[in-house]
Amino acid sequence: MVIGPWADQSFLEFFKSHIFSLFYRSALFFGILRQSEISHNISIHSKTGILRGMDNLLTRTQILGIKLQQLIDFFTFIPVGIASVFFMRFIRKNTFINIESMRERYRDITKDKKPTLICSNHLTMFDSIYIHFALNNVIGYIKHFRLFSWNVPAVESFKNSFFISLLTFLGKCIPIDRTGSSEHHKLILNKLKYLLLNGETVTMFPEGGRSRTGKLDVENVRYGAGNILQELDSYQVACIYMRGLTQKTYTTLPEKGDQIYFSIETIEPRTEQKGIRGSRDISLQIINKLKEMEDEFFRKYPESQL
Repeated sequence: MVIGPWADQSFLEFFKSHIFSLFYRSALFFGILRQSEISHNISIHSKTGILRGMDNLLTRTQILGIKLQQLIDFFTFIPVGIASVFFMRFIRKNTFINIESMRERYRDITKDKKPTLICSNHLTMFDSIYIHFALNNVIGYIKHFRLFSWNVPAVESFKNSFFISLLTFLGKCIPIDRTGSSEHHKLILNKLKYLLLNGETVTMFPEGGRSRTGKLDVENVRYGAGNILQELDSYQVACIYMRGLTQKTYTTLPEKGDQIYFSIETIEPRTEQKGIRGSRDISLQIINKLKEMEDEFFRKYPESQL
């Protein structure tokens, strides 16, 4: 039995009409929501609370949850962002190869606000944080918070740690339970589609987890990226290859003091296939591009060969 003000229908109506409106106006003011993006990409049905144009994608309550998290993440970003940079640069003592060209290329890729999915290889649990740093600095993300991409970490990676769970929430993450139901997986994909349509960037790892071989596991590609993209009319994929020069296998963190290599290339994978075959085709195009980038890395740094 539900007890308290949330059980009162009038209170719920008040929340929807007044509190949501206040939140919406605050988000517009701080630039987290952009009216032009919303009006062009998303229309919310006033009665059913369902996204028009992509029926049953998300309910209004689910959208509110995303926007509330986005607002909290924005206001906590400066201390979290500075702490993350301090951790990488001064505690882990990592240095970065191609960082300026990466940032310049990312600004160029995202300037037209085309739905952008970032796909990368995956060797450490902290890959997302390092990728964030490679693509922009703290000030740049504050100016254009949509460029700080959403991530999809696995629940089992942080569920036993309150601190990591908090960082996950504050880092624009939408956790996924790999053992969850098909309904759960569909909801996560729908949230990611919504974010891409609303001008946000999203980061995914096509392998679905850290590679156990130390190299891209092309045979173990997941179809989530293809599932999302085949339902969009216009999109691009920013393929990122990241690797420490001494990295030999999967780890929790890059080696302390290691140089971290980055490269980025964009593709627009397309397919004539539908359904699962279409998702598979697009996903394979992405991971094959990443494999090409990995081969290029080992040509440049033969001493890093496994």
